[in-house]
Amino acid sequence: MLNTILSQVKPLYLEYRPWLKKYTSVLILDLIGKGSSYILIPIYLRLMSQSDFGLYTYIFFFITSVSNVLTFGFGTSKVKLFFDYEEKRGELLYSINTFIAVVFAVLVLICALTNIDVRIMGSLVTSKNFNYSNIRLYLLGYIYFLMIFNLLNVYYSVAQKILIFQKYNLLRIILMNGIIIGLLHFYTTETYVTRIGSEATLSFIVFAPLVIKYVKNFSFKLNTKILRHALSIGLPIMATSIATLFYTMSDKYFLQKYIGIDLLAVYNLAFYLTLPLGLILSTFNLLWVPIFFKEKNIQVNSEKTSKVLKIMLLSLVVIALLIWLLAFLVVSMGYISNSYSFVIILFPLIAISSILDCISQLYNNFVVLFEKTAFTLILTLVLSVLVYALNHYLVPLYGVYSTVGILIFLSAIRFSALFLFAKINIQKNIFSQNSLIL
Repeated sequence: MLNTILSQVKPLYLEYRPWLKKYTSVLILDLIGKGSSYILIPIYLRLMSQSDFGLYTYIFFFITSVSNVLTFGFGTSKVKLFFDYEEKRGELLYSINTFIAVVFAVLVLICALTNIDVRIMGSLVTSKNFNYSNIRLYLLGYIYFLMIFNLLNVYYSVAQKILIFQKYNLLRIILMNGIIIGLLHFYTTETYVTRIGSEATLSFIVFAPLVIKYVKNFSFKLNTKILRHALSIGLPIMATSIATLFYTMSDKYFLQKYIGIDLLAVYNLAFYLTLPLGLILSTFNLLWVPIFFKEKNIQVNSEKTSKVLKIMLLSLVVIALLIWLLAFLVVSMGYISNSYSFVIILFPLIAISSILDCISQLYNNFVVLFEKTAFTLILTLVLSVLVYALNHYLVPLYGVYSTVGILIFLSAIRFSALFLFAKINIQKNIFSQNSLIL
């Protein structure tokens, strides 16, 4: 199998060599920017208490999940419609961004008047060390920044201007980590507040010039027809994001509720260690997605995706093994507290789930291509109900081992379902095209 995969690398490399040469700087900047925070994990583990690190990671996962929900799936809509509305791209951008800004403003007003967010966070976080009032504004601000960040990322990717986005993101990450590490030397209590607050504030400051450049591409006309089209694609994605929120948060919720925030810190550290796996896929997708959607021949897309899958799978497995070896050495040599040593056992299990999720994204592109995003919604709803129910019953009995087992099981189901969906619909499309020719 290895020889087969390697034999396919050279033809793909030769085919995309001009493309790789053109975007090498983009790939390097993206990996440096996203990977720098990963490299700094041992420093943060020394500067933050285990409970504070657990709180930070738990809250950060919540922030990212909510921001994905509140973008209304417009990131996916923009990828698809950017090429369909070439004459009205400015109206597309303005309509989408105005809509989410108004919705978010209304939600913030509701939170201010009813304190519903206070009650939600109070029920989600059971740790006695958590004080939501100290982080409330930062949390809301961070959610909105990530909403804008996601839409900027998609725009500069499909517009093939991703290099400028990566430069700003690299600057944000360098400044953010440098300043936060300095602050954590002085603010030694509630370090999760210091970190989230600083990240939110600095992110807005650094990205302000890029947001201004983005706004200059707007045509200040609210096009309800385009907005409805964007929502028709995006709302199933949004519903999927809501289901995904339960999917990604239920294990962490039940762990911190029944086992404690300290073990959650170790569990989330194992997730952090899988970040390079996701980084490789997301970096690859920055360039692969525009090429995928520009290609109108379904069979060609299918063949290329199969080749990329094999290469991606091999790459992810090799990288996961290297990460595990590095983590083992770091723990063994005492660079991080021995209280995190359990991560050596957890990481390989969580890595299996992460790899399955990564390669699933290659086939999720076909769901968007065929404009059948309701399938992803149904699949994610089913998986979310399963993960919530299984964690609810099994975590109190078997603890963290049940959560990783559930993750692997459901990730395998997700990949199998998306693979079969793509295969069936590709065959239908090819059969339909052949029938028309005949």
